[in-house]
Amino acid sequence: MNKEKVSMEEFLKKKTDDAEELKEATWAGIEKELFPKPNKQFLWVKAASFVAAIFILGLSLTTHKGQALIQNIWDLFEEEKTVQFELEGQREINYAKLNANQELDYVIYVDESRYRLEEGEESDRIVPEMELGPQYPEVSMEIEPVTGSTADQEVERIRQSLTDRDFRIIKDSEIVKPVDGSIVIASEAEAGEQQWDSVMEKYYVTESDNQALFVIKQKYFLEAEEGHGVRFDTMLESFEIVDE
Repeated sequence: MNKEKVSMEEFLKKKTDDAEELKEATWAGIEKELFPKPNKQFLWVKAASFVAAIFILGLSLTTHKGQALIQNIWDLFEEEKTVQFELEGQREINYAKLNANQELDYVIYVDESRYRLEEGEESDRIVPEMELGPQYPEVSMEIEPVTGSTADQEVERIRQSLTDRDFRIIKDSEIVKPVDGSIVIASEAEAGEQQWDSVMEKYYVTESDNQALFVIKQKYFLEAEEGHGVRFDTMLESFEIVDE
């Protein structure tokens, strides 16, 4: 009896061991099928191919064809944008067209129903499409890239220029809108002595991550602050430095 009992226990244990071995063998087969291990030669080939691709890409960017690929970044901008803003409490919707200056490395969308962009060698100006009469002070927004200087130095230069011309500084602070940087606003008139045609100047100093620096100067008169001033700032929200 004991002998038969022992034999039965041994039989069951053996069958259990066989089942465990079968399970491990099955899982090993599945793993091998789903996750094959690449050999070392394969890994070296893949690594060499990757390095070669990076080298060829870098080399191509120095050729005319590679530079043409870089130029395509300008094609990413839409030709026209819908612009919404509030002007003297009224909501307006305008269509602004892309103006891209590849020489000065920036883009801006201009409301060409009211303004035009005049390109210059060292800076561009956005001015009213219809010229104002001689009784009105200048209305413009100048966009100028600056080299060999820093944002702090440019802000200090602007402050000094305003002081030298007896302008009263109204605002001088850091901002994030319409551009990320600094703003300086000044008036030619003393507080309490401003007239409808008192000249106003507004400066923005903004810099890209790659330290491309721009100074944007707006000129208008007091009565136009809620008109041209707001429209200039609305267009300026689309301003973007294109670092190639």
